[in-house]
Amino acid sequence: METKISYHSPNVFISYSWDNEEHKAWVLDLSEVLFNNGINVILDQYELNAGSNMHFFMETSVSKSDKVIIIFTPKYKEKAEQRINGVGFEYSLINSELYNQIATNTKFVPVLRSGSFHESIPAFMQQFITVDMRDNLNFSKKSEELIMALYDKSVLEKPTLGQHRFVKKNNGVILVRNHDNTVTTLKDIRFKTRFLWEELTKLKNKNYCEADIRNSVLELIKNSIDYLQINGLITYETKYAYNMNTTGEPVNIIQIKNISTEIKNLIVLINDNKI
Repeated sequence: METKISYHSPNVFISYSWDNEEHKAWVLDLSEVLFNNGINVILDQYELNAGSNMHFFMETSVSKSDKVIIIFTPKYKEKAEQRINGVGFEYSLINSELYNQIATNTKFVPVLRSGSFHESIPAFMQQFITVDMRDNLNFSKKSEELIMALYDKSVLEKPTLGQHRFVKKNNGVILVRNHDNTVTTLKDIRFKTRFLWEELTKLKNKNYCEADIRNSVLELIKNSIDYLQINGLITYETKYAYNMNTTGEPVNIIQIKNISTEIKNLIVLINDNKI
């Protein structure tokens, strides 16, 4: 299925506190990165001049923007909780709008710039997933995470849903779809599972030598082990060792490392006549 892409450039307001000149410069650098990635940033450093109405700017910026980035620091939290100056006014506006969309929020994007989670983020905002941008060495990676959020895209693309593992034909025969897209009848699975559970339980965490097992039994076990390994039901290792009881030449040793509980669970279902 082709992914639908919106070419709308989001309007994004940045809410932050003027902690110091270094912090203001960092916010400005972040805004430039966002601009370079097609995001229209609304920032006081660009928009406000002498005589501008600061409260009107903040009110319209919060309400009209597609997204609002909130840059959290200890000073931002202090001003927000005590409703001090511009930060306090902005935070009141944010809280008012966010209150009506707590469960479905995608507009307000928290960013942690400095301090710990609890030191910098007001209690009400701690329920939302935050982009951690405290480490300057991870600036590029975290900027990309932020940009994807502003475009309402996930960093990882969700895989396409595969075919159902169990297929039931019209004649009532139940088929199990394997990982290689082949199918096996449930009757065959029952037989293999009963036999393999008994054999693999005996072999778990033990070594056995090919030379010590009759060829016909060996072939069945080897094929079954490969089948289960492919389907993720067991893990095993093969290695070479010297068999001192025969010719002294290297022989192949198979050691069972782990047996999945899926095999045992399938037997329980079969015995209980649930499948």
